[in-house]
Amino acid sequence: MTALDLNRKRDGEGFDVPYKLFGAGVTPREGALMSIDWTWLPNAGAWLADNVDRYQNILAGALAIVAARIAVKPVWAQVIATNTQTQIAHLETLQKLLGEALQRSDKVQDDFIKPQREMNQALYDFNGESEKIDGQTAHHLGRQISNVLGWYLVTLAGTESGKVEEAKSALKAALDELERTLAMIEWVDFNDQYGDDHAYDDVEWAEILANAEAASKEASAKGSAVFKAYYALRSVQADSIKHLRTQIRNIEHALAKLS
Repeated sequence: MTALDLNRKRDGEGFDVPYKLFGAGVTPREGALMSIDWTWLPNAGAWLADNVDRYQNILAGALAIVAARIAVKPVWAQVIATNTQTQIAHLETLQKLLGEALQRSDKVQDDFIKPQREMNQALYDFNGESEKIDGQTAHHLGRQISNVLGWYLVTLAGTESGKVEEAKSALKAALDELERTLAMIEWVDFNDQYGDDHAYDDVEWAEILANAEAASKEASAKGSAVFKAYYALRSVQADSIKHLRTQIRNIEHALAKLS
């Protein structure tokens, strides 16, 4: 048993009972505290005083970042929600445009079937070669193509994309030119040099007859121009429909990612 144990034994069993250690009465707790080297404490205080501003700024910055992240979350959620609503509205608009484009394309095709057949029969032979037409044929064909696709080329002019509108204008111009050519052929067949509302001298009448003769030969070429413009319109319509479908598909994919 050590001298410390003897002291403790003599003065009692508890560690908090004072005992003699190097001539002073202290408890073990006091002794432990006395054994710590406290010389670093003033230096620590000085370090803290020198650096408190620096670390206070760092802490404040970190807290600001955390606060900003917390604040941004609801804002970002609102942005996503707004973007989703915008995309949905755009999608609905494109779907409506696609439906209208499909309906128009189908109706154009249906409405042009009969005039196309009549033109082929009147302007070309069985081998597809150009054929000269008379006044009676011109009159019949003129009635078939008069105002054909008027609901689309005139009433709905300016309602679609630029390329579609250009193709519509080209087809209308070709149809108008063919109609004027047919009217010229027809007029000569149904009128004379002198009539109730007109009178032409021999030179004028000869010129009218020559123009009608040329028109009867040019009618097939004018018909070919109509066909070319019609198929160009159909191609542009198909491209427009394809573009609308691509836009719809892209938006649907984007919405799927947002959900």
